[in-house]
Amino acid sequence: MANTATYPDTWIAEDRRLLRRNVAYVLVILVWALLVYARIYQARFFLDDYLHLHLTAKIDNPLAPFTYDVMMGAFFRPGVFWFWKINYLLGGTNPAIYYAFNIGLLALSALLLMQVVQHLTGRKSVAAIATLLFAVSPVTAVGLLWLSNRFDLLGAAFFLGSWLLFLRFLKMRRTRQLAASVLLGAMAYFCKEITVTLPVVLAASGLFVFWHRATLPRDLAWRVVAVTVPHFLAAAVFVLWRYAILGSMGGYVGETRVALSLDYLGRLIAFFGSYVWVFHRPWILALVMAWIVAILARRRIRAIVADNPVAWFGFAVMVVTALPLLMVLRVEAVMSYQTPRFFFLPGIGACIFLAGLYDPAHPAWRRRLAATLIGVLALGFSINSYLFTNVTRDKTVRAEARVRALADFTAENLPAGGGEAIVYACREGQDVALDSAVKLYRPELRSRAFVVNCNQSTQVIADQKLYDARGEDLTFPPTFTKNPNRYEDLIYGIVTTTPREIMNNYTEKSAVFAAGPMTHGAYAWLDQKQLERRLWDLGLVHATVEGE
Repeated sequence: MANTATYPDTWIAEDRRLLRRNVAYVLVILVWALLVYARIYQARFFLDDYLHLHLTAKIDNPLAPFTYDVMMGAFFRPGVFWFWKINYLLGGTNPAIYYAFNIGLLALSALLLMQVVQHLTGRKSVAAIATLLFAVSPVTAVGLLWLSNRFDLLGAAFFLGSWLLFLRFLKMRRTRQLAASVLLGAMAYFCKEITVTLPVVLAASGLFVFWHRATLPRDLAWRVVAVTVPHFLAAAVFVLWRYAILGSMGGYVGETRVALSLDYLGRLIAFFGSYVWVFHRPWILALVMAWIVAILARRRIRAIVADNPVAWFGFAVMVVTALPLLMVLRVEAVMSYQTPRFFFLPGIGACIFLAGLYDPAHPAWRRRLAATLIGVLALGFSINSYLFTNVTRDKTVRAEARVRALADFTAENLPAGGGEAIVYACREGQDVALDSAVKLYRPELRSRAFVVNCNQSTQVIADQKLYDARGEDLTFPPTFTKNPNRYEDLIYGIVTTTPREIMNNYTEKSAVFAAGPMTHGAYAWLDQKQLERRLWDLGLVHATVEGE
């Protein structure tokens, strides 16, 4: 590499001024984002959060998640556990600490994105627009409001950090910046697999910068792809490492895959639309698309691309980062839940695309169209995310209240002796992580009882003693490669049950009980007739009879 001294020292000073100015822009954007997510700190843990907390408390060796499969052969994202551990040491089981950390990650990612886009385009207006849309996007909101989605937050932050350092390297040619970029890229891979698309994005960015900004030396063009080789090698090492730990490609190996069809894609859009208002009504989406077409209107395709390079670069980033989703796209049971979470990284490309529609060099009518569309989307996204924050907060608060009530009831009233009970919790709308949630607040139950939902799958966790005693009464479907899984003396996995299994266990085996809800969220033990009635009320007995 050429010595840095061969390049103008003013570039370094310019970069520092750019950072100071962008910090000011990002602070204004964050003030707005904090208003949008004002009630995030009132939300509680839910779903996979509880299993992460159990494992976080158990794992003391920071390298252990890198050398052992802790996520049932489904994922390999060991870097996240470092940050869960930091939160756990600071706040224990206080969820506000975890959500505050998520907001900090949002702030960091916003600053990095602002820097990245400005380095790419040289336009602070485009960079500010992309950052604003990212900060308030409903896709970002889903990442913030489910703590287990920290995979996406951390992966995106390291992705953007690596991207920024690579762009700085192209300008200043400092080898240590390239090395730091590779290191941050590797951390991104270990937080979320989808970030392995980073080397492709970097290569495209280098070519874009060279083509888009004539200030860079021309002898750098042929090196653009060559300098991404360390990133490609790091990504390859990660993929091999991941395969060695998991022993397979991982993912949802036991879930039913459906054929791709217009009907299925329509359902995916509907799932997405349940969180993002633009997609909630077909006519709204059609109107937005027509608006974009009007902004891009040209007789010749080449002119459309040439006149909107930033927009199309953002679109390319969106497509490239979305390609890994092809591995899970056909698993409807997975894609249907909180669908926007899968598009966290592609969402960054989408924000760059939308910001790129506004170009100060365009005619006034096109600038007005673009500015109006972006303003409407920013306001709509903000309202969308504000409402989603409130809904999520209320949902998690209600779920935790049910969990704590059952935890107190079970711990104080469990009639079984010897630590060998199975408790069926027959209540509609219980959290799928019921068992691991109950045991977070009552750790002694890890050796005394499994708490299993009557009407859906349940995430369970126990020590070896309890599993040896009652494990044969649990049904572990092949959802993941390793189900159940083991870490030291913990056994955990996903179990399912049926009304027939419940009744057989309830009438034929010892230490099996059913708890049903009473008024004001309390629980009571159910006798056989009450249990049958409860299953009927939940629609489970009727559904089973029809299936037979």
